[in-house]
Amino acid sequence: MAPSWRSFVADVEDGMSPAELLDHRARAKALGLCAELAHARKARRLTQAALTQISGVTQCEISRIERGLTSPTTATLTRLLVALDVDLRLVPRENHVQLSDEAGLTARVKAG
Repeated sequence: MAPSWRSFVADVEDGMSPAELLDHRARAKALGLCAELAHARKARRLTQAALTQISGVTQCEISRIERGLTSPTTATLTRLLVALDVDLRLVPRENHVQLSDEAGLTARVKAG
């Protein structure tokens, strides 16, 4: 039986330094945010061109954000959130985390 996606990711992350782990997880969060923006746009049955008209963000930039090719600035993200009539909320994860400082680099590690 093939391993689960979570076990695959865990195996990959096991070999990472604290800095690499932090970078890997940050990229995964950014991609998730990009996917959520695309989902919110599609749920409102808006094309990228229509979202451009409402938000003032160019269609090219919206496309690049949705494909995970660029990260939006705070100003761009705010314009998209307002145009899509959605909120961005910071929600603690169920797994508690602690900060570990190895070789002067701070990374999140699972507590326990």
